[in-house]
Amino acid sequence: IWQEVLGVEEIGVHDKFFELGGYSILLIQMHSRIDQLLPGKVTITDYFAYPTISQLAGFIKRMGMRKNISLTPVHLPSGYFTEGQSVTHNNMFQVMFDHEQVQSMKDIAEELNITIPDILIAVYGYLFAHVSGEKQVEIQVNVEEKDRLMPLCILFDEIDTIRGLFTCTGKMRKKREMAYNPGDMQDFTPVKGKNVVFPVFYERGTLSATFELLDFYDIVFEVHQEHGFGLTCEYNHTLLKEEKIREFIDLYIRLIDIVISKYRQEGRSGNR
Repeated sequence: IWQEVLGVEEIGVHDKFFELGGYSILLIQMHSRIDQLLPGKVTITDYFAYPTISQLAGFIKRMGMRKNISLTPVHLPSGYFTEGQSVTHNNMFQVMFDHEQVQSMKDIAEELNITIPDILIAVYGYLFAHVSGEKQVEIQVNVEEKDRLMPLCILFDEIDTIRGLFTCTGKMRKKREMAYNPGDMQDFTPVKGKNVVFPVFYERGTLSATFELLDFYDIVFEVHQEHGFGLTCEYNHTLLKEEKIREFIDLYIRLIDIVISKYRQEGRSGNR
């Protein structure tokens, strides 16, 4: 199909469509041809995310291997929920981590052979455990492969140190057996009880912009490294109160300092 649409005889599986002379009209033609063979499997925007034959084939293969998705929600206190009250239209908050926090996380990540996002995810789980009082917290997190999330379940009754929390989170993120494409959520209807949420944490650039995460999840943390480490929080404002999410984020920032301090105390105690 690529050869016929582009008029190019020799095409490698790693050659990019637009670098071979492709443009918008040819893209539409190619999409029409592929859609005849695989109806509804690929959208126009997918060609931008997967611009080579190899990447596109991998994406189509994963789409054909959709899994049954099972998500476990996290309970929050009733005060977090609107419960039919008037809602705000502001559903986004942005914060930047200060230099000292970032440097401390870099040092810890290097020492434990993990990443700063691993640490931030661990604190995210710690936050939900603290607010909910639950000993088991499941968060949907990104993996290294593009457009993939996986459920990461932290069992806090089995973790007794901050070091253990960090290393456990880093190890679990490398286990991708349960990874799924967020697009699969279109065929999934989560069973939600009262006063529960589905949280997500991902790194900017790992998920395609076409995914409307708030259609399926309720609290979405996105970390980025543009002009320093920062965080964007989006939330389901028809379900959750703005003032409570603001408190939630403020607590998250404070908890980062608390767990870093605890980690250092553990290190000093271990050296005695």
